[in-house]
Amino acid sequence: GEPALPAGRYLKYAIGEIVLVVIGILIALSINNWNQQNQKRDLELINLKAIKNNLTADLELEIKPGIIYYANSKKAEKDILNNHQNSQGLSNDSLTSYYKIWLRRDWRFVFNSAAFDNLKSIGIDIISNDSLRTSVSSIYNHLYPNIIQDNVSSINYFEQQILPKLNDSTSQFNVAFSNNELEFLNNNKQLKNGFIYMTKLRDYLSDNILPETQTMVEDVIDAINKELEQ
Repeated sequence: GEPALPAGRYLKYAIGEIVLVVIGILIALSINNWNQQNQKRDLELINLKAIKNNLTADLELEIKPGIIYYANSKKAEKDILNNHQNSQGLSNDSLTSYYKIWLRRDWRFVFNSAAFDNLKSIGIDIISNDSLRTSVSSIYNHLYPNIIQDNVSSINYFEQQILPKLNDSTSQFNVAFSNNELEFLNNNKQLKNGFIYMTKLRDYLSDNILPETQTMVEDVIDAINKELEQ
């Protein structure tokens, strides 16, 4: 028969086979890990795109129009006060139009949190960019709730404290308020104090938290776009 191989050569063959097996296992693990990382990144980008779509809708349908809505109310308020202080003698029609803008119901903010709720169920840590993850959390966990809280306070105050007095003493469906109605609006101390408090609630929204939220939402949308382009 064939001569037997020395024991040393058998050992080398055995070690060589073990090394090949180990290398094969390491390659398989690397490929599997690479696939997992790709899948995780794909899932991250899908969720970021959904967040971006929600934020874009909030920006265009709620935040920007809300800022304009309250800015118009604030301008009407200033026109009324200037008329009182400077005796400009505005017509009843003009004063009525300003009052009706100033005293209209609050903008009711409704934000879409579906994408963020889904992200939380997956795990917000899937957002790999630390700064972006923090900003997204801040919008949904801090800024939006603050807007809603102040908005609800303003709505409730207007409907409970202002609207009943208006309904009792003015006919809001008329084209113009009468002289007696305008005198009531101008001089009723309880109502004027209510106007001041209501205006403070609205000014906090229009001058502070809404512009801050708009800036952050726009920044987050830009940051998401950069992530999607990578």
